[in-house]
Amino acid sequence: MGRLTFIRMQIDLSPFHYLLPLLILGLVFGCSARIPETTSPSSTYASDKNRNGAFEQRLHEAEQSLAREIQAAPSETEKYLRRAEILEILQLEKEALQVLGQALNSSPTPSQKQKLIYRMAVLRALKLGDNAAAAQDLEQLTPESLFRLDAEAAVEIARNNPEAALRHLAQAASLAQNHDEQALVLYHQALAFQKMGEEDKAVAALYHAINRAENRVLIKDIERLWEVLDTRSP
Repeated sequence: MGRLTFIRMQIDLSPFHYLLPLLILGLVFGCSARIPETTSPSSTYASDKNRNGAFEQRLHEAEQSLAREIQAAPSETEKYLRRAEILEILQLEKEALQVLGQALNSSPTPSQKQKLIYRMAVLRALKLGDNAAAAQDLEQLTPESLFRLDAEAAVEIARNNPEAALRHLAQAASLAQNHDEQALVLYHQALAFQKMGEEDKAVAALYHAINRAENRVLIKDIERLWEVLDTRSP
C-alpha cells in the first residue's frame, strides 16, 4: 500500500492542515487521490456515499469469505487476525474481539499468541471500555515488550491518565522495529495528547503516524481521530 506525505497549506498555518483526511481515506480504499471535476455538492455527496457503500460491501464480503476459510481450516491463525481486522474497520468491535478469542484456540505460535492478546487488550481498553479485562490481558504479555508497554499505555489512556501513558509510550518507541510499530506508538501518543488538551501535539503525532502506517485498521483509526480534531480546529 502506498504512503502519502501530507503537506502544510501556505495560506492557513493552523496545525490541523498537516493532514488531508480525504487522502487518508484514499489510502484505506487503496486508490490514488485525484482532483475531482466540478460538480454540485449534492452530486459529490451522493457519489462519495455510493463509493463508501460499495467499499463497505466489499469488506463484508471479504469478512464472510474469511469466515468460510476459517471454518475449513480452523488452525490458520493469520486468517483470524485478518478477519478481526476487517471487523474493526467496519466498527464491529465486539465481533472482532470474539474472533480474536477464537484464534487463541487455533494453536497459535508463541508470537501469534502475544499479538492476539495484545490486540484484545487494546481493543477492550480503547474501543469497548472494558479496562478490567484489558488489565487481565496485560498480565499475559511479555514484560517490557513493545506489546506490553503499548497495551499498558492504552489502558492508561482509557483511565484518563495520559501522562502515565506517555511514559509507557516513550519506552515502547525505542522498541519499535518497523514503520507500522512506529505508527502505532505515534497514534497512541496522539490519543494521549488529545486527552491532555494538547491538540497541536496530537496533530503532529498523527502527521508522523500516517507517513508510517501501513496497517488498514491503524490508518482508519488515524483518519477517525483526525476527523475529531478537525471539528475542533478554529
